[in-house]
Amino acid sequence: LASLLQALQADPSGGKGANRLVVQHATGLANFLPLSQRQRIEQIPGVVAVSPEIWFGGVYKDDRPENWIGQLSADPEIYFDKIFDDSTIDPKVNAEWKANRSGFVAGQKVAEKFHWKPGDHITLRGTYIPLTLDLVYIGSYRAGDESNIFFHNEYLNQSKWFGADKFTGIYYIKVDSAEAVPRVAETIDRMFENSDAPTKTLTEKQFQLQFFEMMGNVKFLIRGISLIILFSLTLIVANTVAMSARERVTEIAVMRTPGFQRSHILSFILSESVLMSLPGGVPASLCPQFFPFPLVNTARPHSRRSPRRAT
Repeated sequence: LASLLQALQADPSGGKGANRLVVQHATGLANFLPLSQRQRIEQIPGVVAVSPEIWFGGVYKDDRPENWIGQLSADPEIYFDKIFDDSTIDPKVNAEWKANRSGFVAGQKVAEKFHWKPGDHITLRGTYIPLTLDLVYIGSYRAGDESNIFFHNEYLNQSKWFGADKFTGIYYIKVDSAEAVPRVAETIDRMFENSDAPTKTLTEKQFQLQFFEMMGNVKFLIRGISLIILFSLTLIVANTVAMSARERVTEIAVMRTPGFQRSHILSFILSESVLMSLPGGVPASLCPQFFPFPLVNTARPHSRRSPRRAT
């Protein structure tokens, strides 16, 4: 559970997106931003590049979860060259994507999942945007998050939808340094705070974590479950040790006869429990790949020992 929590909160870019910002509408992602804001943002000192993005949210094949893919429009002229320059893409693929308005690039994992080959056509049936896109697969890219496909902003702008050449969903921004990020974010929000479309500028990690927070207080839930499990396991282990002691009343009586104190016997029992757990626990925790199945206790129940055997 702790690993799950860490994975959900992990930064897909591995910290490489520290100088990237995401600008969204102050009231949430459900509202669009005017494209006219782009030129004003580009003029802010420290801003290297600005790419409008729209979440298309179309249906590929059918509504089954296994066919879900992230679908975003972007500006191919700057997207991988300036904003996501930490991603890896073949220069030929990038150049062809720029030249082909109906082309798209996909994360390596998505392309391998659906067995796409260059030149393959896919159809995306729009949901909240009443369009059906016919896109051509150009090639793949490698990055921390490979669950998305990217296609031309111009493909949408030249279609007949209500936001063509007027609106965008978010702006992805590259800043020249991580130190300038707070200043640029504050400048953008202050610039549009009294406009018809006020903004909320987030770092890339903050933008990703807000989706995690939409599921509720998952962090508290997972940590609570982990503590309950840990407490339950502690009780189980304590009961096992106590049973071991109760089954050895005769041995304990013999040890008390020559003068062993209660503290001595207790330390013997606890030490034995620790020594018995180490041979099984240490290898399993250091090399879990060698223990693909749960360790099962196959020992036979202890029989009550006779005084002679105990002695």
